[in-house]
Amino acid sequence: MECLRSVYWPDATDDHGVFSGSATAFVDWIVSLRPSRLRSAHQLANMLIRLEPRAARVETYFLALLRLRGPHGEPYDPSLAGRYLDRMEKRGDEWRIKTRVVVFDWSRQFEDAREWLPNAIGPSVATGPHPRA
Repeated sequence: MECLRSVYWPDATDDHGVFSGSATAFVDWIVSLRPSRLRSAHQLANMLIRLEPRAARVETYFLALLRLRGPHGEPYDPSLAGRYLDRMEKRGDEWRIKTRVVVFDWSRQFEDAREWLPNAIGPSVATGPHPRA
């Protein structure tokens, strides 16, 4: 939790659509959702940075693949893609997020929540940690 807090300035704000408020409150809120999250993978890509002397505008694409627990305990798999629109500020020698707005470009929910069983995609394909790593 402290690692997540450290990317924001103490007076930062975050607007994730379903949550909008202080970044400190956002971190508390997102951590409170952990019991409903069975798995989560977030990937970041295609970052555009507009640098100013002590600030920057940053747009970063994301893809989130989730396994969540529904209200009756049933798993479901939503996928979300969009962009983080951040205004970063440099204070001293440190850059952190001052404001974040999340734009969702698409989402899809897979109701069947299928598992990836061993060898489901072929016996020669390694899944999980690489055996030679």
